[in-house]
Amino acid sequence: MNKAFLTIPFPPTLNHNIGRKGGRYFKSGEYKSFLSQVGWLWLKAKPQDWSKESRYSVVVELIYNTRRRYDVDNRVKPILDALTKAGTWNDDAQVDEILVVRGEVDKERPRALVWIEARKPRGLVRKLFDRFRSLFDRPDDYDYYDEDYYKDEEERA
Repeated sequence: MNKAFLTIPFPPTLNHNIGRKGGRYFKSGEYKSFLSQVGWLWLKAKPQDWSKESRYSVVVELIYNTRRRYDVDNRVKPILDALTKAGTWNDDAQVDEILVVRGEVDKERPRALVWIEARKPRGLVRKLFDRFRSLFDRPDDYDYYDEDYYKDEEERA
């Protein structure tokens, strides 16, 4: 099977995962606990024929317990690190596509919903990206550093 789904605890912020005492760095207790919990949850959710050698697409829905502001990007890296430590893949560099969605508030049960799919040539996230990109009026081969594109834009103005 090339798909997996798991519900994990709401991840700790990347800003508080590593502590420092004197000249030594250490993982915070909250981060160690999160890594351990995700490891056990992955063992329960892992399909029997799962391969660690693929490329992957990951979709994450973050469900927090308050409307308080938080950066979704600071929650993604701990999730990927925990899944790496759990043996989902050999290295999180194998993840080619990530979609992160801020979910509804659930005061009783903050959590993250994680969908993982062995990547196809045009994975789910890539299809969404292509659809999003099609909303803008620009050529497919647009390059931010393409000076000719900027010259053409100036001539049109």
